[in-house]
Amino acid sequence: MALLDLHFAPQLAEIEARLAKGADPAEAFRGLDDDLFALISGKDYAGHDAVKAALPDYPDNHWISNCTGNHTLHDAVQEASLFWRLAKEAYAAHGRRGPLATATVADYGAGWGRITRFCPKDAGRVVAIEPNETFHEIWRQTRVPGELVASDFLSKKKLPVSDIDLLICFSILTHASDALAKNIAKRWAEIVAPGGVVLFTVRPGTYLDLDGGEIDRLSPADKAAARSAYEAGRIAYWPYPECPSDWGVTVMPMAYLEQLFGRHFEIIGPRYFLQNHTQLPIVMVRRQGGWFGS
Repeated sequence: MALLDLHFAPQLAEIEARLAKGADPAEAFRGLDDDLFALISGKDYAGHDAVKAALPDYPDNHWISNCTGNHTLHDAVQEASLFWRLAKEAYAAHGRRGPLATATVADYGAGWGRITRFCPKDAGRVVAIEPNETFHEIWRQTRVPGELVASDFLSKKKLPVSDIDLLICFSILTHASDALAKNIAKRWAEIVAPGGVVLFTVRPGTYLDLDGGEIDRLSPADKAAARSAYEAGRIAYWPYPECPSDWGVTVMPMAYLEQLFGRHFEIIGPRYFLQNHTQLPIVMVRRQGGWFGS
């Protein structure tokens, strides 16, 4: 007998009953344990067709691997679920905008919706902000819930969203140039409501001392220059030659983040993310007043 049927049959039966009565999928799954929801979302089990039909699909393995550092589907789901759990903890601890169940959540740089798909069961409204049209199409084909908002690649243009209570951003500022990071800071100041919470990731300073992965793109001289910049409180950035400008390998020290965000956000500090030691989550709260121009 399958694990779901052996140990979690009552929870599945309740979800199926809600769906049979015409409940919106987000409402049908509301309140479900995060780990169990992550397991169910992978759809790697027999039966329960109504539950599977209510959940979004995943893109093919090419996109899962290329966009997550060669993760398998299981690892990609696990990382996304744990990051969303961390975001909920940050909101519960620092949010000043009411319960998450009535809050508006934005996933900035949502990609194909790896993390966004976990938000609707807990949030009141979900917005996914993404510039890549290929990801837009994957989003639609896989039926990711939420409102898809197209942005421009350099984040220069104002967005048609505002009053965001919780903004999440996974592994975007780990690649952004100084110019792109400054644009992103402006957009966040415009769309996050006073008292709203932001959770985003940067590379930890120890990333510059690692071997393997993207850091191996840098020559010894490049690494030395990056370490010098980081130690001086400046952004350490090396562009990808094969990609559009303003996208590459990026490590941001806390002093740089204070300069980038400090006027409009209170930086609560970093959190350790056990699932991925190359991602350092940073928690911020939008200050009252103050606004960036375009």
